[in-house]
Amino acid sequence: MKKLVFSSLLALGALTSTAQFLAPNFTRTDIDGTSHTLYDYLDQGYTVILDISATWCGPCWNYHNTNALKNIYVNQGPAGMAGVSATTTDKIMVMFFEGDNATNLNCLYGSAGCNSTTHGDWVTGTPYPIFNDHTIKTLYPIGGYPTIFTIFPDRYVVETGQQSANNHVNFVNNNIAAHSAANGVDASIFMYTGETSTCDVLQTKVLVQNKGDQPLPAGATVEVLNGTTVLGSGQTTQTLNQFATQEVTVPVSITSDVALTVRVTTANDVNAANNQVVKNVTIAKTSGTAVVTIEIVTDAYGSETTWNLKNQSNVTVAQGGPYTNQSSAGQYPRPSVNVSLANANCYKLTVNDSYGDGMDAGYGAGYIRIVDGWGTELIKVGEFTSVATGSMLSGTYASIEEINTIDVEVYPNPVSTTAVVTFENLVAAETTIEVTNLVGQILMNEYLGNVVGAQYIEINAADLTSGLYLVNIKSGNTITTKRIVVSK
Repeated sequence: MKKLVFSSLLALGALTSTAQFLAPNFTRTDIDGTSHTLYDYLDQGYTVILDISATWCGPCWNYHNTNALKNIYVNQGPAGMAGVSATTTDKIMVMFFEGDNATNLNCLYGSAGCNSTTHGDWVTGTPYPIFNDHTIKTLYPIGGYPTIFTIFPDRYVVETGQQSANNHVNFVNNNIAAHSAANGVDASIFMYTGETSTCDVLQTKVLVQNKGDQPLPAGATVEVLNGTTVLGSGQTTQTLNQFATQEVTVPVSITSDVALTVRVTTANDVNAANNQVVKNVTIAKTSGTAVVTIEIVTDAYGSETTWNLKNQSNVTVAQGGPYTNQSSAGQYPRPSVNVSLANANCYKLTVNDSYGDGMDAGYGAGYIRIVDGWGTELIKVGEFTSVATGSMLSGTYASIEEINTIDVEVYPNPVSTTAVVTFENLVAAETTIEVTNLVGQILMNEYLGNVVGAQYIEINAADLTSGLYLVNIKSGNTITTKRIVVSK
């Protein structure tokens, strides 16, 4: 698909640094019949610059003709390779991929025989390897042509954009030490890969990497902490050679939004500075109504968007997409979907983008969100790459009825800070007032004693988040329930 072309050449002095991830390995054959394996270059200590372009892309052609990557390859490329200077610094490899599957090989050589559009001869005068292979996009999701990735020896990928040769080289020089092997055993956390929202048990996951030149034995300990409190731990089960990784999962229980620290420790670690990562995680919000609404707003490329909502038994209760594309960038509302929820059930929304650039990559700020009947936002997914998830918890509303065996009033309702509950006991009775959320957690409980007559009780709602709560008056054998809405 011809899409997401950057409209102009980025300023060569402004270095971007997005799309950070672990580089997948690949072996590809260039147009001259030579095979290249990414990890072979990385293991030799080279940083690899990867240019993914299309022959019909004007900004790609403009950048190609700045000769920035050519100059890098000639002066910094692998010693002994064709076109590389004898005085090379021998530290950077460059690869060019024509990434559009709709164009044929002839398009790289010029207009003769090209089945699409080309801006000229991309091959003549280009000393670094050229690949006519669109499958690179299955490994390296791109947000537009051209996309320039810089891949360090430790497999760390940064989208660096259309930079001058000097900017590229300076960026590599300034960061190479942090992405090279240490002398000895160096257990590190490459990145957090786990859940960021849950109803109760959070599946924390990290990629543990050996950043050292000596093998990292199995048994490195991964701990998840809330402050100084250890919530759970796990271990690596494999021996990791230099730059090898293993994903470790540690399930932990959380009851509120929190910043968790995940750290890895092992014997004889030579560098503790890369041993931990801090991740903000959230507890799922509770719906205040039995029916929720899923609102869908796509960017211009609706055909890339699909989504599903599953319950805690992994049964799909709603799904949607793909949607039709639009002719220009913008926000495009799609029909909303109403879903009836079961009580006390955890639901997970998963949103997929088939192109790998999410719903907010410059072609409209798309999103999918779920709101309850009170308008409370439970989940919102917008900016991501290939897939995003969020969790929400249903309430206990379906079994709750307001029982008016005694006359109870709550005002103001909705409330932001303080509400007053009034009721009257016609006869003396042991009485308790409590406030709960919709899953039955008691947030306030006060014994009023053996009371009779009119009662006035203040409820402090200042510490409650926006949403629906239940006020229960237990008087003798009578329980009266009133709903109260907290709105901040």
